[in-house]
Amino acid sequence: MKVSGAWHSQLIQGAEQEFSDFLKTIPFNASQCDVLLNVTAAAEQNPDEIRSVMSRQLCSPVRWHPAMKLLMERQINVVVEVGPGRVLAGLLKQILPKDYPCKVYTANTLKNLELAIQEIS
Repeated sequence: MKVSGAWHSQLIQGAEQEFSDFLKTIPFNASQCDVLLNVTAAAEQNPDEIRSVMSRQLCSPVRWHPAMKLLMERQINVVVEVGPGRVLAGLLKQILPKDYPCKVYTANTLKNLELAIQEIS
């Protein structure tokens, strides 16, 4: 996959500790819902674990397919890609079985995110 940076590679390995140190300065609360982690393909609510994995995410491979399989196992039927582009939504649509009942939204602006939330609610 084409990317605009050396994300998830050893080329930015030196930034991992600096990012970890920075994250320690940010207060994290326990999540009210599961956070799906790219590094582990597991769901987590513990703020210390989320913080730890976020710094590891810089240089670790993304476990996209196993993470999406976890969503299907949990019968998640709404997914919103927040950020520029639609790459992840497109990849998800390729993974989902044709008969899997799931709405996939993309939100590259605050207005698009608000519209997705309104439609979901």
